[in-house]
Amino acid sequence: MLGVAALSLAANVGESTIVPVLPELRDELAISAVASGLLLSMSMLAMLVASVPLGLLGARIGTRRVLLAAAVLAPLGLLAAAAWHAYWPLLVARLATGLASSVLWTLGASVIAASARRTAGTGAVIIAASLGWLVGPAASGLLADVGGTRLPFLVLGLATLPLALVVARAIGPDVEADQPHGLGLGTALEDAVRDRHVRAGVIAMGVLGVATGATGLLAPLALDRNGLSSGAIGLLLAGTTLIWIACAAGLRRVPDRRVSPALVAAPVALLAVAYALPSLASSSATVVAFLLVSGVGRAAVNTLVFVLAANGRRGATNAGPVGGLMMVAWSGAGLGAPLLLGTLADARLGLAFALVAGTMGLAAAGIATSRRAARATAAG
Repeated sequence: MLGVAALSLAANVGESTIVPVLPELRDELAISAVASGLLLSMSMLAMLVASVPLGLLGARIGTRRVLLAAAVLAPLGLLAAAAWHAYWPLLVARLATGLASSVLWTLGASVIAASARRTAGTGAVIIAASLGWLVGPAASGLLADVGGTRLPFLVLGLATLPLALVVARAIGPDVEADQPHGLGLGTALEDAVRDRHVRAGVIAMGVLGVATGATGLLAPLALDRNGLSSGAIGLLLAGTTLIWIACAAGLRRVPDRRVSPALVAAPVALLAVAYALPSLASSSATVVAFLLVSGVGRAAVNTLVFVLAANGRRGATNAGPVGGLMMVAWSGAGLGAPLLLGTLADARLGLAFALVAGTMGLAAAGIATSRRAARATAAG
């Protein structure tokens, strides 16, 4: 698990570095809210396109090789953003970051799914991801205040590069023997329709995608409008990730067999409540409350969702293709959310938060209804 956790730390530092400096980059590069949303979403585009092929590639050439490549690609994306600090090069750098994250949540998740204690392993990876979101935004914002928006990408890229050595040492060649032989994408699609655990997992991953894209766009914009600097925004985003660490650590103790659609529906409903808060008031205190409450919901869903899918009728047998399918749901939603919300956020920021809240509420109802429908079918 150490190797997957190290990759998680590197990938999430890469993902979070841009968030606190996004308002400043928008002014510096003279780009619109839609263009900044695209910049934020570009890593999601990489995940959307590459998740399923990466899952199949791991089965073909070996999981270890692809995990090692991702551990190098994550810091290289940051270093590329520092070297070519313009809009189009930044888009390409975000694609590289997205590929690293895609490998983490497809093949890294399949390694965990094949382990004896899936919830504990996922919790450890989420804690590492939370540390990435703790270090990344705080360091990025403070470095940008000191040396401009190029400096965070350079420093954090160099700082995360050694994590590739940790991945290389911790993930040995024997990992291939532990990997189940996937049945293929067709079986994964069939399970997404017929298996309530996999179906609920795919829906929950879509929720996480919306939350990731919407939070990265809307929260910095709301805090920037309240007069906060990049450093202050970064520190706030980093501080609220502490709730992720506490939540993931607590959920590690949940037995694998207890992870059900009903258990996952509860934090999705909590996300709906969280996004409703900034739609009612726009103060910085309300945005901080939103970040805290949504952090609980996102950490819970993220910790449980892969275990939920692995609890389906095929277990971990098809973990790679199912993980790829779930990543398509996550990245597709994460790509679409900032693009759809970009223009609305400029004119009606509160309405943008309300729209996300309604989406979360519908998703929670869908997961819960799916569970009841499955029971009714079984009873009939």
